[in-house]
Amino acid sequence: AIGGVPADYRSLAGAMNANLASGVFHAAMLGIARERPEVLRMSNHLARWLATSEIRNICTDDMGNLGIAHLPTQLLSTDPDPFHSALAEKLFEVTAMSDLEASMPLLIYHGRYEWWVPASQARALFARQCALGATAIYREYGAEHVSAAALGFPDTARWLDDRLRGLPAPNGCRR
Repeated sequence: AIGGVPADYRSLAGAMNANLASGVFHAAMLGIARERPEVLRMSNHLARWLATSEIRNICTDDMGNLGIAHLPTQLLSTDPDPFHSALAEKLFEVTAMSDLEASMPLLIYHGRYEWWVPASQARALFARQCALGATAIYREYGAEHVSAAALGFPDTARWLDDRLRGLPAPNGCRR
């Protein structure tokens, strides 16, 4: 079950940079850096401190609330234009999930009025997963990110409960 789907990091780099969403974006970048340490090669002293301090282990929501994490990403990089670097291009491709069929059923949900993580990303992920042959359903709520999480919770809990009970997942993909 995936809500508020960050399926296109290229888009997120523009939408979540140098604003109140930067902390959440930087938390995601720290997560990527754990799997791809080459990110640290582009990191300046402040970014390396963030990546190696205890801050790296706090919840994404808390990271979003930290003032230091609201800095533009460019101030954390040795590259003045980190989103157009060869490494960024590689990471955008790797995190796109464009050619990987989910091996488990998916419930993808999103807020229609989400401004930092556009619903178009979730819709595109659903369409792509359907094209690859996955079992998936898509739900969209007339809300932004936080409200959509609350509005989507009952449906998500029911969907997860049904999977844990062994009931087959519904498929919203047209075949």
